[in-house]
Order: sequence, then C-alpha cells, then structure tokens
Amino acid sequence: TTEELMRTVRAQVSITVPPGMIRYDNECPDAQILGNRIRLSRAVINVITNAWYAVEQKGEENKKESIRVQVYLEGASIVIQVRDRGVGISPEKIRRIWELGYSGRHSTGLGLAFTRQVVENHRGTIEIESEEGHYTEVTIVLRKEEKGNGEYEKDSCH
Repeated sequence: TTEELMRTVRAQVSITVPPGMIRYDNECPDAQILGNRIRLSRAVINVITNAWYAVEQKGEENKKESIRVQVYLEGASIVIQVRDRGVGISPEKIRRIWELGYSGRHSTGLGLAFTRQVVENHRGTIEIESEEGHYTEVTIVLRKEEKGNGEYEKDSCH
C-alpha cells in the first residue's frame, strides 16, 4: 500500500532530513502498488534527499515544511509528488538531469538515473518541473494495482 511505502520512506529519510522540514500528505493510504517496495522507496528517498539539498543550499531561515510530499489518486494512477522551496534547477541542468553520472552537486550522479529506471521498470513515469531560485517539483505516476476481476481495489480515496 502507499501507506507501507511512505512508512518505509519516512523511516529512512528521518535519518538525514531534520524533523519538521517535510510535510507528508497521503490521501490514499490503502491504494496498492504492485512493485518492489525497497526499490520504490529508495527512488522516492532519492527525490526527497535532492529536495533537502536544494533547500539547504537556499539557506532560508524558515525551513519548516519546505518540502511537501503528496500521494494521491488520479484516475487509475497513484501520484507521488515531491515539491521543495529550494534553489530550483536551471533549464540547462534539467536537460541533463537523468544522465547516468551527471550531478549538479558533485555526487556520483547515480541517484536520479536510478530513480528514473526504477519508476520506468514499474511502468510509471517521472517528470521534473522547476523554476530557478524558487522551487522544484518531481511527479512520479504509477499504476494502481487492480483486482483479478479488472476492478480497482477499494480504498479511502475518492
């Protein structure tokens, strides 16, 4: 379920990101995703960690809830959206961001390439929207798991 996935993400992120910086909103905790929980959680953790670095670089005094993680349904899809109020990403860097080995902050450059591969291996999509100096928003869209009879699992989302 998205609740189990986000519980795993929160446990790992809490080791790195200071408390209070992230706001989590899961509108569909019972919705199910068919996939590898470890890889999916690692992908979401990569996105949140990048958001944290962007907020840290901006150096604003009020960092409370400067990262928002939303999980919601859109049709037959589960959307995981991470938005930060960090430094943003230039259009030039966005064009290269998925390249294996590319890094805007002198890391290995494996994180977002891995994240994209995991999302696509789960038949999902990932997109980035950003405005330099203001924000970055990463949207992951995954298919919601279906019942055997072709109907979607009943969950708490409407």
